Amino acid sequence: MTLGPGPVGTDPMLGVAIVSNVRVVRDVLARILGSEDSLMVVGSYSFETMFTANLDAADVVLIDASSVGPDSLSKMLELSHRPVAAFAVASDDDEMIVRCATIGIRAFADGDATASEIAHAVRGAASQEVVCPPSLVPAFIRATSRASSTAESPSASALTPREKDVIALVERGLSNKEIATVLGISLSTAKNHIHNILLKLSTPGRREAAALAKGSITGPRIRSSDRRL
Repeated sequence: MTLGPGPVGTDPMLGVAIVSNVRVVRDVLARILGSEDSLMVVGSYSFETMFTANLDAADVVLIDASSVGPDSLSKMLELSHRPVAAFAVASDDDEMIVRCATIGIRAFADGDATASEIAHAVRGAASQEVVCPPSLVPAFIRATSRASSTAESPSASALTPREKDVIALVERGLSNKEIATVLGISLSTAKNHIHNILLKLSTPGRREAAALAKGSITGPRIRSSDRRL
């Protein structure tokens, strides 16, 4: 991942199409990029006019993310068939940042980007490099942490129906022998169920497994004669 502009080289000339729903933003970006070596602005469009524009001369599309929503970005990327650099991405807009990364946008510039940083993002998009300013890194970390937690966090949904009955009884404080009596199974079978539950929920003991499953499982009804306290 590149965190800032690299050295200026003898890059080939790149055609850039600018997309923003704010005309003054389009004009400013056109002036900025027009003064950069190896970059040539080949068009400036609003969101609507971009879909009817001829983008044959464009190598990269620079999109003002502050003027469109995540869904619009997805549509632009799909229809433009060009690498996209996202400009003016807000550091606290996790939804936009995650959507950009999900649909294949790899080059970013935040709203405080300098001319060279915007140009660097455009060049990065053209070469399929990841370009991310330091201000956006925390948002990517937050998104990655949430995705990892969601994907890796064990839950009671991984349990079989019988295992759910067992852990529900564990939650109510029943011993292995009492669980076996309630469910009409042998003590060894009840112990095997407990062992499998601990493995599936990645918990060190019964108490932790019951806490993880707490409130998500109803479990079987218990008759007073099934349990001796």
